[in-house]
Amino acid sequence: MVQIILDDDRAAYEAFIAKLTDSLAPRLVAMMKKVPQIVCSQREAYRRFGTGNVRRWVREGRLKPFAKRPGKIEYKISDLKALFNQQQDYFNRNVHVQSQKKRV
Repeated sequence: MVQIILDDDRAAYEAFIAKLTDSLAPRLVAMMKKVPQIVCSQREAYRRFGTGNVRRWVREGRLKPFAKRPGKIEYKISDLKALFNQQQDYFNRNVHVQSQKKRV
């Protein structure tokens, strides 16, 4: 824990606040200039949240693509984060979702 002790002098407090704002202002401006990313590509989703997780969420219908263009699938980052933070219960299920292939 950082503790700052200032004299009762108001000028010392104002000087401290001025120095603090001078050091924080450039950082805040840089943070505000960055545009938050709303969507990410399928490859980025695989890298950040795990290939198996993303494929399972799509297979179960819990994750829908935000945009589908030729050669590019994008997902909303908010949807991915919400699914990633949910308690996973796929080990407790009796029914497994698998692709149905006909055997010849």
